[in-house]
Order: sequence, then C-alpha cells, then structure tokens
Amino acid sequence: VEGETLVRVRVSDTGAVTEVEVLESSGIEAFDSAAVAGAMDMRFEPARRNGRRVEVWARLPVRFTKRPGREGGP
Repeated sequence: VEGETLVRVRVSDTGAVTEVEVLESSGIEAFDSAAVAGAMDMRFEPARRNGRRVEVWARLPVRFTKRPGREGGP
C-alpha cells in the first residue's frame, strides 16, 4: 500500500513544529496519523523576515512508498 498525505506545519521562531494540520488525506488513517506524528518531531531552520526570526506555516508532502528513495538506492 502506498499513498501521500499533505500536511501544513506551523514552525515557531525557534524552528520547532508547534502545530500540524492534514490538508489532503491519503485516504488511509494510519498514514495520516504517521504523517502528523512525524511532522511534530521535525526541526527546521527558522524563517527570517527583515533579519528577525518569525513563525511561519509551511506545506509538507509526506509520501509512503515501498520503492526506495534517493537516499535508499537507485
């Protein structure tokens, strides 16, 4: 089984994810839950506006596949 969940993450001015919303479901509840849980554990370089760190929202596609990714092989 494969799928993709599109989530929206709120990234704080320290780079921590403080909130996650599912924008487009994969249609598989376990994938959506895993995407939210994984996104909450991520850290980002804080966004900057006029030299100051700011909180932002970002879209993040999470793909679930049996095929190896670029890091996992050819």
